[in-house]
Amino acid sequence: MKPKKKLIAIRASDLTIRQLDGLALGLGMNQTELLTLAIDRLYQAEMSGGKLLARAHERIVGDPELNHYADALLDSSDIDDSEFANRLHWILTANKQELIAWSEEAYREIEEQPSL
Repeated sequence: MKPKKKLIAIRASDLTIRQLDGLALGLGMNQTELLTLAIDRLYQAEMSGGKLLARAHERIVGDPELNHYADALLDSSDIDDSEFANRLHWILTANKQELIAWSEEAYREIEEQPSL
């Protein structure tokens, strides 16, 4: 016997509706299946130690010296999710001087890259 489902109404922006429709079409799911999957993934991320980003962000912005380096420390554009999770753990456990030194090196590397 299937679990009983309850109809709920939500308000969504035009962008959210386009994203929902695009994902549903691309994944071959209906909206109910897609929302169920998305909510489950978010729930698992948040409830199974997923507060990592929030805690790392809190540490950085809560410290004026570290806040100066927030862009470098929280940038995930060049790494995959697993590496980013490792970085977040490191942010929470490393001493401030180590975080600052790493950030300054990251900024130097960016400055040394040739312009396009």
